[in-house]
Amino acid sequence: MKRINKVTFVNRQFQIESEADFKSLQTRGYGYQLGSIYLLFPYEAAYLLEIGRVEIKKKNSTLTISEVLSLKEINTLEYQVYKDLRSKGYYLGSGLKFGCDFRVYEKGHKKDESHSKWLVKIVKDSQKLSFKDFASNIRVGHSTNKKMLYAIVDFEGSISYYESDWVNIV
Repeated sequence: MKRINKVTFVNRQFQIESEADFKSLQTRGYGYQLGSIYLLFPYEAAYLLEIGRVEIKKKNSTLTISEVLSLKEINTLEYQVYKDLRSKGYYLGSGLKFGCDFRVYEKGHKKDESHSKWLVKIVKDSQKLSFKDFASNIRVGHSTNKKMLYAIVDFEGSISYYESDWVNIV
C-alpha cells in the first residue's frame, strides 16, 4: 500500500506537514527544505495529488486536483511538461538559477546523486522565440555542461521536445 503524505496549502505554499512525509517524498525526488519548513513546488504538489501520493488540505477542506490546478500558484504549462516528463521516468529540479523552467536528469539518476543532463525551456507553439534568447539559452546550457531541451506545447496540450546543443566546428 502506498503512503499518502499530508500537505497543507497555506500562505500560497504547499507545506509538507511532517519530517517523515518530507523524507518519504524526498527519496523519490520531490520537495525541498527552506529553514525548518518542508515544501513542494506547485507543479510537484499537483502531480503528486493526481497520482494519489499526497492529500492537500486548505483550512478544513481537502482539495481536488481541479481545485489545485485552478490556483493562481499553478502554471498550467509547467505542470503539463512536469507531468509528462515525470510520468516518463525523469527526475526534475527547478531551473530558475539557469534562467529556464526545469533541470532534467537522465532516467535512473536522482537530483541529489548526479548532475542534470538538460535544461528545459517551455514555449507555447504560438510564442515567438528570438534568436538572441535561443542563443543565450544554448550558451548557458553549454557553459554548465547541459543541453537545452525546448518543450513546445501546442493548443491541444501536446508536447514536442527539441534538443539543441552548442557545436564547435573546426
